[in-house]
Parts: sequence; structure tokens; C-alpha cells
Amino acid sequence: MNSIKEIILISVVFGILTLLLIVFLVYPFLKDIQQVSDELILLREKLFLAKSEFEKSEQFKQGYKGLESDLNKIQQFFINPEVPIDLIEFWEKTAAGAGLSINIVPTSLSAVALESEPWSSLIFRLNLTGSFPNFLKFLQKTERGPYLIEVQDINVKKLTEREIGSKGYENFSIGDVFVNLVIKVFSK
Repeated sequence: MNSIKEIILISVVFGILTLLLIVFLVYPFLKDIQQVSDELILLREKLFLAKSEFEKSEQFKQGYKGLESDLNKIQQFFINPEVPIDLIEFWEKTAAGAGLSINIVPTSLSAVALESEPWSSLIFRLNLTGSFPNFLKFLQKTERGPYLIEVQDINVKKLTEREIGSKGYENFSIGDVFVNLVIKVFSK
């Protein structure tokens, strides 16, 4: 019977040692493995997100390359507020082509951006003299022209005989009109 007690005692001691070994050595090791596994999963998710973001940026780059020429065309709709020479030349050529006399007066030289508008703009007053159908041709070409504009005000006045006889209107005839046109031109 002594040997049975010894076997039971050895088994209990061995069981306690095994339990202590599991609690103090194996459990922390398994806990560390779980923590490293969780970190690995988190890193995989971050890697997947980074890869996804990289693919999206590559798609954006490809899309931008496709739209770059269109964006450049859109930029050409806006005038340079510092030097609007191209716009003035366009109006002068269009007026000459329509048989109109033109006088261009910038009413605001500095580009103004209002809170209600997305772009800054310049305001020009155009004084045109000539036949009304020619003025309509000028207005149509201006609105369809290469610049982003907004016609804000049009005042049309028929020339009188007295005005035709005055200086500056000698080349015009009765039935011609004097048009005061206010145009807002959007700038960069």
C-alpha cells in the first residue's frame, strides 16, 4: 500500500508541476503568440488598405492623364487678370469682322471674387456702334468664344441724325445703334 501512496503522491506532485509548468511557461507563451497573431492580422489589414489606396491612386493618375488635356482646355476659358490682352484682341477682331466700331473700358481692373461666385472676375464695358444685326453677330460670337463670360447689362440706343452729324459717328447711318454692353469675364 505504501507503493500506491507513493504513486499517488508522485502523480499529484507531477500533476501540480505540470499544471504549474502550463500556467507559468506555456500560457504566457500562448498569450504572446495570440498577441503576435493579432498584430499580424492588423498589419495584414493595413497592408491590404495600403495596397488598395495605392491601386486607387494609380487609377486616379490614369484618370488624370486622360483628363489633363480637358483640364488644360478648361483653363483656357479663364483670362489672365493681370494681362487680358488676348481677350481685348478677340473682341476687337470680332467687332471688326462684324463691321462694328468698338471702345473697351475696363470698369474693374483687379480680379474680384465674391463669396457667391466660385471664380474671380473682371468687368468690362464695351461701347459698340454699328448696325443692330451686326451687333447680334458680335454678341453671338462673343458668347460662343473661347472665354467664360457673363453678359450683365445691354443698353441699345438708336443713333439720331444729330449724333450721326457729330464727330466720331460720320461713318454711320440712320438705323445704326449705339450699344453699351457690360460683360463679366471670369479669370484664373
